[in-house]
Amino acid sequence: MSSRNYDSSAPSLASASHRLNRRFTAYVDQVFERQMRQRRRLLLAVSIIVMVLFALIAFAVLQRMQDLWAPFLIAGLLIAAWATRGIQGLFRWRQRTQQMRAVIQTGTPVNAFLVQANGALLHAQRQTLPCLVLISFQPEVSGEIDYMQSLARRVYALKNTQPTDADSQFVAGLTTNERAVPGRRRLLPLSFTDGSTIYCADLLVRPDYLQGSHIQSDILPCIAEPGLGGGIELVPWWLLQEPEKPLTPFQTTEGSRLGL
Repeated sequence: MSSRNYDSSAPSLASASHRLNRRFTAYVDQVFERQMRQRRRLLLAVSIIVMVLFALIAFAVLQRMQDLWAPFLIAGLLIAAWATRGIQGLFRWRQRTQQMRAVIQTGTPVNAFLVQANGALLHAQRQTLPCLVLISFQPEVSGEIDYMQSLARRVYALKNTQPTDADSQFVAGLTTNERAVPGRRRLLPLSFTDGSTIYCADLLVRPDYLQGSHIQSDILPCIAEPGLGGGIELVPWWLLQEPEKPLTPFQTTEGSRLGL
């Protein structure tokens, strides 16, 4: 895991309306329906192949052609097992999509400030990988870009350290233990945030939601469910653009810095 810091800022999402939620939901629904059709066609084709194989097995048994029905049976069982796993995966994918949709519909647009990320996210690739971010649902706090960026750097600076006070020990553990848990959100000690309510959250990043398929800013636009717990989803960069006035969600400078 590595941390990537930038001197630039990104547009605040504090003033975003429910229009973003609706556009994001519509996009997820479109992708879901398209992929469901594709997967259904695949499962239908597999089902037909399995039925044909078992019909051949029945024919071979009736004709007492043992040399034929045994290979057909093995092939049929293997394909059926593969299809069963595919169906189970389909249900898991559908459940994940429903959870994602619920977060998008009920969540609030927030800026997520990057603390650290899987190093592969800093380069163009296709794998969904985790990162650690800071979020706040207090507009007066999340709108303070410099403060939130500075706080993210302070959190990362405690990685692999052994502070003496309990609050710093807790914060150090957030980055030292790099195991990500989807949906996990932890409240930073108030002594560390000057009394502001700021959470440290695990965020799964889909590269196809990022312009250029990799992280280019330490500010990631997200939609998150408010409160001590809840989901958080990265907003696809193109949903932040207006047709009549293109807006790039990530604004970086030549002086961007990479901290390891």
